[in-house]
Amino acid sequence: MASTTVAERVALSFEEKVARLDEVLQTFSDEEMRRLALLFEQQLEFHKRPPLVEMELIVTYRCNLACNYCFMRKQNLCMDKETALQAVDFLLAYSKDHPFVNVTFFGSEPLMYLDLMEEVAAYVTEKAKELGKQVNFTCTTNGTLLTEKALDFSNHFGFLYLLSLDGSKQVHNLHRRFPNGQGSFEVIVSKLPMLKRRQGWLGARVTVTPETIGQLAEGVKELFELGINQFIIGLVHEADWDREALSEIERQYDLLLEFYL
Repeated sequence: MASTTVAERVALSFEEKVARLDEVLQTFSDEEMRRLALLFEQQLEFHKRPPLVEMELIVTYRCNLACNYCFMRKQNLCMDKETALQAVDFLLAYSKDHPFVNVTFFGSEPLMYLDLMEEVAAYVTEKAKELGKQVNFTCTTNGTLLTEKALDFSNHFGFLYLLSLDGSKQVHNLHRRFPNGQGSFEVIVSKLPMLKRRQGWLGARVTVTPETIGQLAEGVKELFELGINQFIIGLVHEADWDREALSEIERQYDLLLEFYL
């Protein structure tokens, strides 16, 4: 088959392209045809899917706390560097032509592997720049391992830490404890002035159980007084929510609305 330029190939009709493709396919072995069929299938699947722009990178299942409602606490795995880089490569490839991607560092406690997070952030930022894309980062942390170094990292890459804080000291320490049984509330609160100075905005992810739902509104008020600006409230769905507890959810949300207004 005579060679053609790219412009000439684009100008060919569909029928002419099929004819040329059929001519080439006749030179393929059975094994090559199977490989080609798989390649076509992958490409069709790729083009059918919408752009992938969000990735939650679970850096580790390990944690320095032993929260008794944690769905990850029974696992002891962490992500190696090669896997992490392959994951963000996958994200960039499947984001297609979208101008930005979002990477959330998550885990049990991702700050146990701050060095890996730094490597991943630098890598994906550089790769995205080559592709003309922007990368946005977020990170959810229990807050006990926050340091000036961790805040240097977040400031450099322009993201904010979201804290896991369940409300008042009594409510928070009911579930979120160190392995020795000591509550983590005091340690996290001691980090708030540093956070306020370095990132300004403070957000809290408040996890609620049937045992603590009755103190939700008051707990949010107390955290607000400590400087928390935004709240993400999540229920432990696996817990045993009886009718009384379910009714209390509605009442507490009404109280939160009144406080917000």
